[in-house]
Amino acid sequence: MSTRNSYKTLLSSLVLLTMSFAGLGTTSVAYAADEDSSSNSNVACPAGLVSGLGLDAEFGPGTSDLTRCISNRHNVKLLIQVNQYCARTAPDGSCARAYALHNIDNVIADYETTYGMKVGRDYEIVAIVHSGGGSLVVKDGAGGNNVNEFEGQVQRLMNEGVKFYFCMNTTRGMKNAGKFTDTSDLVTSMDSNGVTHSVGYVTAGITALADFQARGYTYVQP
Repeated sequence: MSTRNSYKTLLSSLVLLTMSFAGLGTTSVAYAADEDSSSNSNVACPAGLVSGLGLDAEFGPGTSDLTRCISNRHNVKLLIQVNQYCARTAPDGSCARAYALHNIDNVIADYETTYGMKVGRDYEIVAIVHSGGGSLVVKDGAGGNNVNEFEGQVQRLMNEGVKFYFCMNTTRGMKNAGKFTDTSDLVTSMDSNGVTHSVGYVTAGITALADFQARGYTYVQP
């Protein structure tokens, strides 16, 4: 009888020990999950570097606790539609800010400065240009009457890795309007390494937007 009781006692101890280990295992897994989920929390968020100030210093105490930082910082593929020329008109009637280009500048600053991402390694940006946006990728004065006050900004963005594609339907319309002659009229740029960047073509802007999305790009309309 004594032997049987000892056996029961030993068995009970083993069961309790197993449950304890199971509990520890569960706790360990939960802790690992918590640790993983906090890796992109506000505590680790590097936001605020664009201005050179921390968020609380720039916008007031408590701002960092209210800020959500982006979690996807690798293999980002952004697709931007550029279908207008001007985003803001000056009092004299000229265009003070080009459509979408300033937004692209902000995206690059956020990716590069705030999060330390690098073009070609962590992200890429494709801009599909059509309709009213066509003049932005055609040289100023092309065809005798194209006006492009932002040719330099487009060149700079090209040097920073943005790939522009020009809709052929828009190209035909600009040719008929005397704003485009041939491919030599497209904006080109040369970066600091001596590499020349050119505007590419797509057969139609809308179908290209759908195609890039099917290939995993995230669509943005500024």
